[in-house]
Amino acid sequence: GKGLVVKHFEEMAAISDALGVCKNTYNNMEVLDWEATAELLQAATGWDITGDYFADAYNECILTEGNVIVYDSNGNMYVIYVKDRALNPYVSGSYPRFIRVTPLPGAGWSSGYHNVEAYYDTTPLDSPALTCDPNDVLHAAYRRQIPGTSTWQIRYEKSTNLGASWGSESVIYEGTAQPSPGYVFLLSDPDGKLHTIYVLGDEIRYRNSENGASWSTVEVANPSGNNLPTGVDDITPKAMITSDGILHVSWTRGNATSKYGNICYAMRDLSQ
Repeated sequence: GKGLVVKHFEEMAAISDALGVCKNTYNNMEVLDWEATAELLQAATGWDITGDYFADAYNECILTEGNVIVYDSNGNMYVIYVKDRALNPYVSGSYPRFIRVTPLPGAGWSSGYHNVEAYYDTTPLDSPALTCDPNDVLHAAYRRQIPGTSTWQIRYEKSTNLGASWGSESVIYEGTAQPSPGYVFLLSDPDGKLHTIYVLGDEIRYRNSENGASWSTVEVANPSGNNLPTGVDDITPKAMITSDGILHVSWTRGNATSKYGNICYAMRDLSQ
């Protein structure tokens, strides 16, 4: 029925957005099916994929708003995402959810992906972020609720072998207040120091770490956020570090009625 038609075109729209192709040609004219899409992408990139790759990617994989794609010093690219097979309407049964890192071809892994974290539980596991420091160490952060509790965490892990194994866990945030989903950022500066941005309530929070084992005292990037009128929120932060060692953070401010028409900005000199 109509629902299947809507689902079909939503899937095609998601893939056309990811590939950067003309949405009118790809979606509305339907010039390519999944197999033809795979053949063209394989011809352009050399990737060994089939049409099933696109159906699985849409139905089971979630990218979030944080920094999810990074490069190592050799130009190899890695992406972090949520893999949740329970989202796939074409499968049944109980499946785990994963925070998963996958390299694009050429990164030198013996298999196509490695799991940072896995849950055989219904509690949230989401909002991953990924960064690569100057020494090619991969660092990941993600949001989770500890199974069977009301405790939330933003956790950190690192990999010294380009994602083949993960460890050195630490906690960036822990408490009963729920961090906003989707907006966790983890960044490395030119000296390899780690910096994280996440949202908790009305605060856009910042912490840093020399090695990921312990984290600095919380700083608030939007100190006016706690004094906003009722119903007005600071949401959707973005963060980046420039080569001069400056952390830049931007976010939107507004409400659902008047819309989010204000773009706010803050900066921090990381040398201080």
